[in-house]
Amino acid sequence: MFSRRWTVENKIVARKMRKFFSHLHVTGETQGETCATIYAKFMWNERSGELADAKRLTRSRYYVGLGIDDSHFDDVTKRSVMISDTLLLSHATSHTFHFVGSYGYSDNSVRNSTIYDGDGPGATAMYGHPGAGLPLRNADDTPATYSRKTNYGFHCPDLESLGQWLISAKPLLKSGLAWYLPNYSTRTQSLNIRESEIHYGNPRHVEAVDYLLRDGRAVEMSGVEPTTGDHVREILRIDLPFLEGVSLRDFSDITLNEFASYSSFRNFLRSQFIELDLSMNDVQSQRAVHKISLQIADEIHSMESQIRKVKRTRAVSVAGGALGTVTASLVAVYGPSLGQAVTALGLGGAGGIWGIISSIAQNETRRVDKWYYVWALSRRAHIL
Repeated sequence: MFSRRWTVENKIVARKMRKFFSHLHVTGETQGETCATIYAKFMWNERSGELADAKRLTRSRYYVGLGIDDSHFDDVTKRSVMISDTLLLSHATSHTFHFVGSYGYSDNSVRNSTIYDGDGPGATAMYGHPGAGLPLRNADDTPATYSRKTNYGFHCPDLESLGQWLISAKPLLKSGLAWYLPNYSTRTQSLNIRESEIHYGNPRHVEAVDYLLRDGRAVEMSGVEPTTGDHVREILRIDLPFLEGVSLRDFSDITLNEFASYSSFRNFLRSQFIELDLSMNDVQSQRAVHKISLQIADEIHSMESQIRKVKRTRAVSVAGGALGTVTASLVAVYGPSLGQAVTALGLGGAGGIWGIISSIAQNETRRVDKWYYVWALSRRAHIL
């Protein structure tokens, strides 16, 4: 239906996502639940015990999604394309833990992920897993005296819907416009064979909060109204236009074909955020911020007219596209307050962030510091 044009927004993310989908094609897997698990395993680096390519990925800029559950991944993706560079979605550690795999050591042998790759008894007994009735041995076939096994997995409320989102948003992911960061946890089991002692380490979480705290921008969709004050300043409240009424897959294709207009608007937003950084602590800050908010509003109205034109094109009308709007507030949040709130809530947790910030604000005095910019979106949308 749509011509393929692989525009790239974030080269690092795009390269990683293309490798994943090539890997997925080889497996021939199309089921959502299995796809989500394969993705989590693909993104895991056993050697470092963290996200694969973490250092390279941290060099990129993101808009991080907060207050979102799986049922709203499609919604936030459609509503955030215009205001996000690369949309980063994740889940909180409060969600269900899903085991992905294991890896282990025996004495000083090299790590071998196949030793403990999965739960199957055949794979572990073959190498002499403790408790399998066979002696654990090193790579050189000498008896082992010490071993360590690490289980890892990630937190997600619904593997099926996550997998379906990954499949449907494939064009956006392969272009570096969006991606999913699994919130991993690990637990290490150590065994001293000579003393027959087993020690279990505490669960260790691979946090995603740093991505937000480094970049300073977020999309919040809990639906709770941010309360303005010394720690939260509303810059702009407006209806954001977006394309509604099409599947996420068709939406992804349409977005890539109309990427030039979205890209132009994002470049404008980046320059405005730089101006905001300079204005937030200025003596005449309120006047300066108000001027910037009017400029952003004018550009958003211009984008709305462009989306109306896109909606009238044959390809979009055949797909059932309609123009929708969602009420959005652009707010600036005092740095330490947002940092504490996000850490307390857990990245991807639903709701509660503005209440936590208000509570923190009662015990802090604002001083000149970094501000974070958050697009607070309503859960309700309107079709025009």
